[in-house]
Amino acid sequence: MKLFTGRAAKLETMNRILTESARQRAERVEQLERKLDILEPRLQEALKRVRDLEDAATERAARIQELERELRELRVEYATKDVPRVEAEREFYRKRMNELEEHNHQLTAAATKYALRVQELEQKVSELVAEWKEKHLPLA
Repeated sequence: MKLFTGRAAKLETMNRILTESARQRAERVEQLERKLDILEPRLQEALKRVRDLEDAATERAARIQELERELRELRVEYATKDVPRVEAEREFYRKRMNELEEHNHQLTAAATKYALRVQELEQKVSELVAEWKEKHLPLA
């Protein structure tokens, strides 16, 4: 039976090692299950928060699209109403500019006419002064 005693001892040693390993693994499983029991509610809360945030993001995206659509509509409406006003203003200012240019031309013409008249009168005054000096001032 010696043959079996060595084998039995070896098996008992292996059995002790496996039992110890199983016990350690069981302890580790219990430890991890306790940790899971602690973390699972937090995970559920986090998942709920993620769903809430996703819902809020979806609602906001829908609201953004709605506001962008309204903005486009308002821009089209404004442009439709505003283009005639802008064209009328442009026509008004174009006419006003033409009137001012014409008035400026008339003022320039009048100023030129009066400048020529002033030159003529200054020439006459110079001639009269020279003539008067000849008559009334003795030659020195």
